[in-house]
Amino acid sequence: MNRAVSRPHPRQEMVLLCPFQEILYGGSAGCGKSKCIVFGWVQHEIKYGRHAKGLILRKTNSELADLIREFQDLFSGFTKQPKWNVTSHTFTHQSGAILEMGYLDKDDDKYRYHGLYYTFLAWDELTLWPSPDPYNFVKNRVRSTKGVPVTILSTSNPIGVGAQWVIKHWKIN
Repeated sequence: MNRAVSRPHPRQEMVLLCPFQEILYGGSAGCGKSKCIVFGWVQHEIKYGRHAKGLILRKTNSELADLIREFQDLFSGFTKQPKWNVTSHTFTHQSGAILEMGYLDKDDDKYRYHGLYYTFLAWDELTLWPSPDPYNFVKNRVRSTKGVPVTILSTSNPIGVGAQWVIKHWKIN
């Protein structure tokens, strides 16, 4: 199976090698934050196969469409491409791993994920959410019954309506 479609740059590699469960990758536009999420999921899926269940979140559905295209571009280079289901917004890998692509436009959208679980969660542009409530709610859906170590990977620009709570949460000076 050919998975060497592209390679992470050194800063992305640092994120991918980080031993912590909860990670924030920040930076200005164009530094590869969204691509790092793609690499993070692929790494998780390769390692845990059918036990990997992921959720990638953007603020709005239209923002999510760009990220889906980025995933589709990367996956198009795979010998065994995951199947995209446009109705459920999921990629299903041949390993059995499932990646759901979602959005949380308003705080109450978090209830879409009530009762579900994920082993990999990523927030693309976390400072777009004005409060930590959706983050904290969905973060509690991250767990594993199969012994898979869980990952929460968030990316962020240094500005946004939620910058203050993100700074406080990660104790950024």
